[in-house]
Amino acid sequence: MTKLINKKSNFYSQKKEVMKYVYEAKNIASKYGINHDRIEIKITNNSSDCIALATMNSNRKTIWITEQAIIYNDLRQTVFHEILHTLYNIEHVNGCPIMHPTRTKNKYSNKEITSVFIKYILLNK
Repeated sequence: MTKLINKKSNFYSQKKEVMKYVYEAKNIASKYGINHDRIEIKITNNSSDCIALATMNSNRKTIWITEQAIIYNDLRQTVFHEILHTLYNIEHVNGCPIMHPTRTKNKYSNKEITSVFIKYILLNK
């Protein structure tokens, strides 16, 4: 199991960047009559074996995002991935633009990510 350490300082701007995508996902879901539970966001120090984690099958909905994930250009994809884990209990799906278990070199457009996100949330409505 990966151990991530919560940052204690200098994380406000990073958390704000993550929250932008959390609110975007919430707004997308609300267009389909779905209300998102509150998600607790934790910004953590870099980890060698993962860039983000989320609780699954838990009453407490938490996402841990590493600084490394924030630096990459696919933060939106990473946040949507973790939201599908924590709110919808979606497992990894090989080859999926959002739910692939590891980072891929493929870059997906916002439209592609949104489309797949909507597909998953509607399956679990």
